[in-house]
Amino acid sequence: MIYFATKKMIKLKSSISKYLMFRWLCVGFYFLFLAVTANASEAPVLDLYSEKSHWALKGYLDVAQDNTDVSIPQLFEDDSLFSHSLNVPVWGFKNQPQWVRFTIRSHLSEACLCMLDIAPAFTDDIQLYWIDAKSKLQTIRTGDLIPTDQRPINLPQLILPITLEPGEERVFLLRISSADPLSADIHLWKKEAFLLQTQKDNFYMSAYLILLATITFSGLIYSLPLKSKLYKYYTLYVFSQFSFQLASSGYLGWLTAPSWPYFSDFVANASIFSSMIFFGLLFVQLTQMNQDHPRLTRDYIYITGIVSGLCLLLSLTEYKVFGNYFSHIYIVILIIFSVVFSLYRIQQKKYKLGGYCFFIYGILAVGLILHVIRSQGLISHNFWSDNAIYIGTLIHLFSVQFMVHLQIFFSLKESEKTLEYRIKKRTEELLLSNKKLKETNDRNLLLQAELQKSLRQESRIRETQQDFLRMVSNEFRSPLSVIDGAITLLSMSDRTEYTTRLQWLERIRGAKQRLTALVDTSLWDQRLADEKWQPSSVNIDLNTWLLQLAENLRRMYNDRDLQFQAMETVSLDIDADILKMVLQNLIDTVVLQTPQVKKYL
Repeated sequence: MIYFATKKMIKLKSSISKYLMFRWLCVGFYFLFLAVTANASEAPVLDLYSEKSHWALKGYLDVAQDNTDVSIPQLFEDDSLFSHSLNVPVWGFKNQPQWVRFTIRSHLSEACLCMLDIAPAFTDDIQLYWIDAKSKLQTIRTGDLIPTDQRPINLPQLILPITLEPGEERVFLLRISSADPLSADIHLWKKEAFLLQTQKDNFYMSAYLILLATITFSGLIYSLPLKSKLYKYYTLYVFSQFSFQLASSGYLGWLTAPSWPYFSDFVANASIFSSMIFFGLLFVQLTQMNQDHPRLTRDYIYITGIVSGLCLLLSLTEYKVFGNYFSHIYIVILIIFSVVFSLYRIQQKKYKLGGYCFFIYGILAVGLILHVIRSQGLISHNFWSDNAIYIGTLIHLFSVQFMVHLQIFFSLKESEKTLEYRIKKRTEELLLSNKKLKETNDRNLLLQAELQKSLRQESRIRETQQDFLRMVSNEFRSPLSVIDGAITLLSMSDRTEYTTRLQWLERIRGAKQRLTALVDTSLWDQRLADEKWQPSSVNIDLNTWLLQLAENLRRMYNDRDLQFQAMETVSLDIDADILKMVLQNLIDTVVLQTPQVKKYL
């Protein structure tokens, strides 16, 4: 296992080394291409004819570095200070200004007012010098740092007017300086053609900015009820793109005319750095890198945030050229990494995810490459080449929006499934709780019924006790009176006859048995009220048992003649106590109901 892990690590290191080597080779070839853009020959003269209304100055420019020891008149006269540029001059990030020289000759029949259009629009300072017919040095100035009301032409673009007389040939010097990448994509327009082109460019740029603003506004409205972090990141990402395009195109300074000249640059830089952060936050979630590689995701976000913050701080200092240079390099690295990681997803056989991410970030890379190639003058000047970066950005943003909606949809579906599962589980728990509650309720009802039954039994026992007390007060009075009277008579005279004494003693014994029978009857009432009581079975000889019962009854009712008629011998298995109570109650009832009868059989 260790062997295979080591082998896999070596293979991974080899792939990373190859990727880094390929990346640095590309960067080296790019800068080599930028460096080899000039030869020693002098630039040709640009001839103006009436057949055309627009001229590109590519191939008509001489370039030289700024030399403070040489005066401007010497720059006009000394051709050795310049070298001819075959393509659009691109210097990259430079601290010092750059000089461009070109010559224009008019073959028009009348004086011509032409507009010199210098791109990009975020160039900080542009100064145009020429020597007029009176051999005086003239200059006009424009630039991103120049307030729009102080520019020669009050437009978002950097425009310098040039007037040429018929047959006039004039040499112009252009001084360019900026903290952003330096280049000089220069075009010359006749006034009428320039106005038409400006209207068209303004229309396209306005439509582009309005579209970005609409996406941002709709995203803000949609993200409030949606409560999705992913869609909020996308909305802020679009807003960053909108702010950058508004500032870098010159429209922000043209519309607001801020008093601080670096306001547009600051907004553009802040938009770039915030765009990098939201780009990274969207990337790690769209590619699901945060699920498979959490440590790489954390490092990726931390590094992007640190680089963005550091570059923003540098843009406010004298090192802003270095900060802008480093931020542009890091943006290229981010795009390259996005494309490579998308290919890695495809290599993992996640074809849908990897393919769509490759399209999202690949189209952005293609737009950036076409923009760079167009700025080098390697492709022709047309609508598609001029707006490649904008078209690529729009396709990129709409593709990201579609994928964000797709992920939110699947997330909502997953949330619905989770919610359904939780509802089902909760319902089962609720049903189980209801079942347990029903069982508890049934037990409570059963206990309540038993309690009510016990209360009824207790009520019956209480009534029985009250009946017993009433019976004691009524039934016990006669036997006790008999006992009391007999005892009194016996104590009055010692000379009482023996026969009489025996009669009184019998009456006392009968009264005693009568009391005992009453007590037994009351006890039997309680026993019979108890549901748990069970009768006992005893084998008895019925004749013998009845004879003994008759003797007891005679003592109890000594004023009545109770006679017992014997039957055949009968043996029974019966509860003798119950039978005794029944017969006693029966005889007692008969005696009470028939006081006139004195003899019973």
